[in-house]
Amino acid sequence: MRPLKIIFLIRSNVFTQRGGDTVVVEKTSEELTKLGHHVTIDIEEKCDPKEFDIAHLYNFATPEITEKLAIRCYQRGTPFVVTTLYEDWPRFFLPMLVSDYFYSCYLNANQPQNLWPQVEQLLKTVPQGPVQGNYFTAKAANILLASGEHEAAVLDRDYQCKERVEVCYFGSDISPFSDGGESFRAEVAGKSDYLLCVGRLELRKNQLSLIKALDESSLPIVFATGGFTYQPEYEALCRKLKRKGRNIFLSRISFELLASAYEGALAHVLPSWYELPGLVSIEAAARGTRVVASDWGTIKDYLKDGAHYCEPNNTSSILNSVNLSISNPVNPALRQLGNSYNWSNCGKRTEEIYEIALSRSRPTVDYVPKEPVLNVKKESIPPEMLPTIKAILAEGYQLLISKETN
Repeated sequence: MRPLKIIFLIRSNVFTQRGGDTVVVEKTSEELTKLGHHVTIDIEEKCDPKEFDIAHLYNFATPEITEKLAIRCYQRGTPFVVTTLYEDWPRFFLPMLVSDYFYSCYLNANQPQNLWPQVEQLLKTVPQGPVQGNYFTAKAANILLASGEHEAAVLDRDYQCKERVEVCYFGSDISPFSDGGESFRAEVAGKSDYLLCVGRLELRKNQLSLIKALDESSLPIVFATGGFTYQPEYEALCRKLKRKGRNIFLSRISFELLASAYEGALAHVLPSWYELPGLVSIEAAARGTRVVASDWGTIKDYLKDGAHYCEPNNTSSILNSVNLSISNPVNPALRQLGNSYNWSNCGKRTEEIYEIALSRSRPTVDYVPKEPVLNVKKESIPPEMLPTIKAILAEGYQLLISKETN
């Protein structure tokens, strides 16, 4: 393939407020450059897309921003692709918000454990939420890149775009350092076995449910948080929720100590409401560490039967998956699966997708909005759903405070 001039277009704070999209942008750019392409990452919208062979946009989780960039490309006649990072909001978003409220009430009521199963039954009555928006972007893109087959299916369900979706598996970074967990035990864990959970403390990663699921377990849980959160209120709840075993919260640690933490852990557990795919689970697998992950998302497309999976809205499911994982030997296929995903392959696959995109005619879109279409904000609940959600919240609140009034 001839060298291409490629422009990456993404949110302006992608490097100051780092997320999963930051890693994908950096690693994909690096690999495309190695393949001989010229990549410009434009976070200030200073460049004219028309001066490039192809534009690469990122992240359906920022619909207004991504749509604005898509309109620029479409109006300038530049073919573009989008790595969508498309979370299944209809499935998880409203239950996630309701769960957070219930945990606040649960803590305020001094953790009435006997009532929690009834609260989780209420969670199952929460209706599906709205689609995230992104309609113009989805229709105007030459190709949408999905991180796995599950994401591809959700994209097609919500945007009817099956013929324009291509799967591009992400890679993971594995430090060459290896000591079987010795340095982490010496510095942090001591002689005790422990579970590990790597990731910022935040609603979507669902650490509260992990703590609640293991409230009767004496196993310590080590949270490697990176020392930063966008949701300090959620972090406070995680630190406040008590259980029989210790919760150890670590801030930023070295790559070597993190590698040691993976290798020394009984299992890495990440029961997120949704992950695409959850690169830390792949990193743990590559270390030969047992993996317990939510099956809401694309991680199952990567680790297949090598990991154990749980339902994020069910603490019993989380507990059962953890117990099943640690009571059995590590699946011998897990390490091989974890090591099979690298950024070099991701770069080559992205190059292939560019070639497919450039061979196609530009999609015809009947309506190009002059301004981005406003989509549902993360903090909001659709007005038509408010009565139902309020009734569920009120029922859960009354259930939990009954512990104090009886």
